[in-house]
Amino acid sequence: MVEAALKDYGSAIISAQKSLELAQKEDKDEFVRMNEQNIYDWRNKQVKN
Repeated sequence: MVEAALKDYGSAIISAQKSLELAQKEDKDEFVRMNEQNIYDWRNKQVKN
């Protein structure tokens, strides 16, 4: 999240992907959805910049 606030979307996506993997292993559906949404949003922002 800090990386995204600094507009470093590439790093933010990498962090979110790691978090997503951990959330999936722990069956934390809320965090899975949050990470998937963040990755989607940040990829779109990355393309615009």
